[in-house]
Amino acid sequence: MNKLLVLAIALGTVAACAPPATTINITPGDGGSGGGDGGAGGVTMSTTTSETQTQDNTAHGYYVAHVHPSLIQTCGGCHNPDGQVGAPAFLDYDAELSYPMSKGYPNIVKDPATDSIAMTKGPHEGPGLTADQKTIVTTWINMELSENGGSGGSGGAGGSGGGPVTLESMLTGFADCMDYDIWISSGMDTFPLQQTNGDGPCMSCHNTGTGATYLSSDPQDTFDNNKMFPYIMRLVKPVYEGSTPVDLVPSDRFFNKGKEPCQNPPICHPKFDLTPENKAALENFVSVTLTKWQSGQCNKM
Repeated sequence: MNKLLVLAIALGTVAACAPPATTINITPGDGGSGGGDGGAGGVTMSTTTSETQTQDNTAHGYYVAHVHPSLIQTCGGCHNPDGQVGAPAFLDYDAELSYPMSKGYPNIVKDPATDSIAMTKGPHEGPGLTADQKTIVTTWINMELSENGGSGGSGGAGGSGGGPVTLESMLTGFADCMDYDIWISSGMDTFPLQQTNGDGPCMSCHNTGTGATYLSSDPQDTFDNNKMFPYIMRLVKPVYEGSTPVDLVPSDRFFNKGKEPCQNPPICHPKFDLTPENKAALENFVSVTLTKWQSGQCNKM
């Protein structure tokens, strides 16, 4: 897995079961979603607040606190990868997943005065950026450029040979540690059958990758796709030092999604609570895989 593929829709719009999306690539050095507690030994779920992100004076923190809340309101209706209008996909309703999508999209993190398509794109089928949005986006891009172009730093679990640790290298390493036998023994083969409150099982919408989530009736197919970006970020998420990803911890997305308010009315995600069996399956698989990854003993597939 040389490059991690972005294949899916924002998770907040899956009630309509939109088709899969146009793909983009995240190249080495691109950042990702982060924050949160936890580790290989267990799952500690937390939700990052806007207040704490505002105190994070990094490009990542600024994007989550300011850029994403602004752009998702005016651009998110078209530019999330749900395939409904065919617009380029560089946003997700989840700010943490949206960060690597925006940062990794070609020619966004470029000189905002001359080269960034985020700044040079005027009114089209949708509105152009407002003056305030241009200020916010310019600030973010300049922060990315000042942080060595957004490249990853050294250090952190899962690295090899003391070289740079990037979001891509960490997720690739975690994917290399994913074991299908453990997936089955943990109970993840039945995870796609998780029921929503009156809208059927999760796999009824997510069987083609809708919502940046891949859950099909075929356990091998589900396992294979969850080794790829963005689906793998429903299992784990990065921790940052500044804007440098340095470690992976369990993602809380499956735990929290069914309890969130509707983000894109009138298309709202069904409510659900993970069953005790599915909670245990997810926690066990992620914990075991993180332990293997952090030990540095996994073989590349």
